[in-house]
Amino acid sequence: MTDKRKVRIGDWVLDANLNRIESPGKSVSLEPLAAEVLQYFANNPGKVIGFDELVENLWGRSYVGDSPVYRIMAELRRELGDDARHPSYFETIRKRGYRLIAPVEILDDNGEAGDGLVLDAASEGPVATHGRAWRFASLGAVLVSLIIGSTYFLLRPESADTPVENSPPVIAVIPFEDLSPIDGSHIVRGLTDAVATRLAGVSALRVISQNSTRQYEDSNEPAQSIGNALGAQYLITGTALQRLDNDETAWLRVNAHLIDVASDTYLWSQTYEQPLINIFDVQSEIAERVAQRLDVTLFDSNDPAPAQRNESASFAAYERYVKGRDALGRGFVEADLQEAITELEAAVARDPDFAQAHATLGLAHLQMYAQYHDRSNERLELARESIDYSLELDPALIDGQFGLGSYYLRREMLEPALEHLESVRVNRPSHTEALTAIAQVYQRQGKLGEAVEALEAAARFDPLNHLLLYILGQTQIVSGDYAGAEVALERAITLRPGLVEGYLFKAVLYMSWQGDERRAASEFERAAEIIGLESLVEWLLQPGVSSSFRFAGPVLSEALGNFQLQGSNADPASYYLAMADYAEASGDAERTRAYYTEAMQILEETVEQFPGEPFFYALLGTAYAGAGRTEEALQTGRRLLTMAPVEQNPWDNADYLWYMAEIYVLADMHDEAIAQVETALQYPSTISPAWIEVETFWEPLRDDPRFQALLSAK
Repeated sequence: MTDKRKVRIGDWVLDANLNRIESPGKSVSLEPLAAEVLQYFANNPGKVIGFDELVENLWGRSYVGDSPVYRIMAELRRELGDDARHPSYFETIRKRGYRLIAPVEILDDNGEAGDGLVLDAASEGPVATHGRAWRFASLGAVLVSLIIGSTYFLLRPESADTPVENSPPVIAVIPFEDLSPIDGSHIVRGLTDAVATRLAGVSALRVISQNSTRQYEDSNEPAQSIGNALGAQYLITGTALQRLDNDETAWLRVNAHLIDVASDTYLWSQTYEQPLINIFDVQSEIAERVAQRLDVTLFDSNDPAPAQRNESASFAAYERYVKGRDALGRGFVEADLQEAITELEAAVARDPDFAQAHATLGLAHLQMYAQYHDRSNERLELARESIDYSLELDPALIDGQFGLGSYYLRREMLEPALEHLESVRVNRPSHTEALTAIAQVYQRQGKLGEAVEALEAAARFDPLNHLLLYILGQTQIVSGDYAGAEVALERAITLRPGLVEGYLFKAVLYMSWQGDERRAASEFERAAEIIGLESLVEWLLQPGVSSSFRFAGPVLSEALGNFQLQGSNADPASYYLAMADYAEASGDAERTRAYYTEAMQILEETVEQFPGEPFFYALLGTAYAGAGRTEEALQTGRRLLTMAPVEQNPWDNADYLWYMAEIYVLADMHDEAIAQVETALQYPSTISPAWIEVETFWEPLRDDPRFQALLSAK
């Protein structure tokens, strides 16, 4: 885990604890992993840091999918305003990695120069300087206006002054501002989270996800702008101050406010000052007063002890719990997840009857599995053990039910997963994580309409979550709702313009929708303008996306041809597969086979390392076929379809039918290829007749009447 000191990097101040960078007049929220990476560079100014070092220290495993380093570096360059060709922050050192070249200054908790020293990246040594101070503003109205603009009318949240008739009021709990002179930000974040959780249990309210509201932490944005961006009619805001009295007793002072967004007026305000160990009373009181002011019932009358359900009799256990929950919420780095597990284990050791801590511990174990840090059955069973115990203590515990549903989903036990997740939706209609998991179940069951409905509901209550919009857009593409996908993906790009994924999904959209290679290529050109052409090529040379060069346009194809693998951070197997396509398009059969052979040799080792991952068998089968190893290609392809039967999970496994079709094409087995295409077209996928009609890979089948009939029939 990196040392998270507040630092000034060039014109920006990084606070990795809040996942935020600030400069005069601007505040930008980073995804947690990006903040970790930037902090790591700041802790090592001037040092050349390579791919392997970043992965080992921040990802904690040798293989990570989705080209993480390039994606994170591209986001940092975008948000910092850096130019890869004329860098002010990150210099790319060919064949070695990256180097932070901006001056780095350590700051104290007030944002002032800590010891008067700047870590000079150019000289890798400290030089004296005088600190500068300024008042930082929050994320500006430009971003807010883009989020709620009319371009996104299909998905935009209902504005505060146009509530839907008879719909439950929507409320957003904005992170309370921490004014404490002592370290305890986790307590304040825990307070905010607890108030939001309590209100989310009110059937007559809908609560915006903390994923979106966290973007307004310490914000100076007007209430109406925040409310409209979040689709909330009411905001809860406040400040919290922790202090120690003369006998070292910790006290907590909280000022809480309920704001009507439409009129921009305070409906209720209250100040609480109590010993910190009474924080549960403060949390309960705020939620109850807000509910009373909105004329709703906070708890069902049949609940025997609603105020105690998620709390601990031990403040020490509660403090370890909020630290663990805070670490779990920071991101997906193994070190953070391990910290979360350590803190949560300490919480349940101090209070074995703390149901919420047991449930959250189970969720942390599930996240370790989901992020490929530990794919063992033992890890899943650790999750199940903690979740089961939480439900023994409290059968109605929401996070226990959500955890059990998520466990069953990881086990591909879809019916029991849906049963528990739906129970969460009934009791917490705005539980966005449960809605997303429900969508994943429906995706696997082939019920794409229901999946889209669940994701659209999640997007209403988590409107600033770009990752959620990626999932929604992809699901809409597969279901054939291309216009809806276009809206969702463009909104995701607006939220995170420095991330390549949005442009890639839009390129896929135009290929699937219309077979429009020109529009697909234009999305890649947009991405190249943001992160640079060479960086985009590197980003695409990763497992799962390297075939994008087939429809990325001539500019990227030329850049691929000039790309140097040695010294880069591209995945070698992905590079050779992409170069095989490039050579084949050039009519160079000898080089095509040579590239496939290189990819084959690497992928054989990869399959040995990850024997349970079907995706690598798909790539290996393709490489075997392209290298002329037909028998091995067919054996690998058949094993792939046995490992990942499409009937069991059409959402994840339908693409493997297309890999098998590609194997047949490369092996010159055209009859089998056409039959496989016919089978693949029976299942929803991003690959469509419009797509394969224009993609040159399928040229060997083009003149066959059976292939033409398949395209025209669809």
